[in-house]
Amino acid sequence: MRIQCRVRWGMVFFIIIPFLQLFTSCATVPKESVELSMAVEQRITEMQKSHETFVKEYFRLSRERIGDFIEYRWGPVFVENFVHDANLLPLLNQSTASGESDRIQILFEFVMAASEQIENQRKRMIVPLEKLERKTLEELRATYTELNSMQGSLTAFILSVHDIQVEQDRVLRHTGLLEKRDQIIAETISINDTILELIETGDDAEEVIARIQQIVDKQID
Repeated sequence: MRIQCRVRWGMVFFIIIPFLQLFTSCATVPKESVELSMAVEQRITEMQKSHETFVKEYFRLSRERIGDFIEYRWGPVFVENFVHDANLLPLLNQSTASGESDRIQILFEFVMAASEQIENQRKRMIVPLEKLERKTLEELRATYTELNSMQGSLTAFILSVHDIQVEQDRVLRHTGLLEKRDQIIAETISINDTILELIETGDDAEEVIARIQQIVDKQID
């Protein structure tokens, strides 16, 4: 996916540069250049949809992995500690004389309390990721909005053939948007890869959670 994205954006940049070379060599614009510029605008819109889909799917998989981590790694450790801290077994033994209904009530209250704690932990890990996803999408959309504006201006410029040198310089300055887009994607991938690596390799569940929390909090501040 990342390689395909870079190839596609390389194609856009490769298309824009010949336009600039053309403008410096003559003041007339062929019909084909206008059509090509309009095609680039459409392609940018398609790539925006593709990148947004990629980001959403990436975060969906991250949430899924965290859910599995809570259920299969952190959850069992938490329940074991919770049983010990709550003195569940002594309470059950004491309730034997009172009857089965008391034992059932104690177990019910324990399960409800443990489930609430587990769900709260899941939210503490998932909610920051959701915030990070929204932030990433907002930055990505802002970059594409600016890039679309740039390309729209370029198309209008081709049609009007007005103030060639000034417009050329403006377009060249805005090519830095491509690097900004790549940076947003790269940072998101790096963050999620770090989180998934911690989940896969961390031995201490509590330490894994603490480190993930630090990473996510740093990004959304």
